[in-house]
Amino acid sequence: MKAKGKNPEECISQSELDKYSELDNVKDVFLAIGLDPQALELRHCNPDPPDYQAFDGSGNLVGWEETGLYDQAVERINAKAKTIRERVYRGWNEEDLVAEITRMIRGKDAKITRARAKRSDWPYAYVNLVIPTDELAIPTEMAEEIRDRFVGIETTNIKETYLLLSYDPNIQRRPWVRLR
Repeated sequence: MKAKGKNPEECISQSELDKYSELDNVKDVFLAIGLDPQALELRHCNPDPPDYQAFDGSGNLVGWEETGLYDQAVERINAKAKTIRERVYRGWNEEDLVAEITRMIRGKDAKITRARAKRSDWPYAYVNLVIPTDELAIPTEMAEEIRDRFVGIETTNIKETYLLLSYDPNIQRRPWVRLR
């Protein structure tokens, strides 16, 4: 946990830290596509989903959903690793990556559809999806090559989807690809 406030014993819970990390991912996409998160009033949503909301350039309220791309089996193995040499990485190929991202888009669209059906006051014009990943085996070139394979995915609520890749020290930022 991370200390905050005047008293160092006041700690931010892991769930709060995760929310800040998710917000940073969405902010990274805003900045990458030339949007000002502060001017568009990016903020947490309550109730969730979506995770965040902001206005678009036309003044419409837009939802922003965030979900991470990672291999759960690899994460479990790495959680037990005591040294860097014990860590493992998944070697993603294009077909597996397309299948997983398609599953994520459809799953998040279904989640938004269920939430929208429960709320008569649904305020969002549409929802965008941010998929951050720190998978080192997904280079920018691979993400750009598969970009067009998501255009035909039918969704009810998700308008745009962005893949936010692991930090690249060569360009000093996180590369991103708009998938749809």
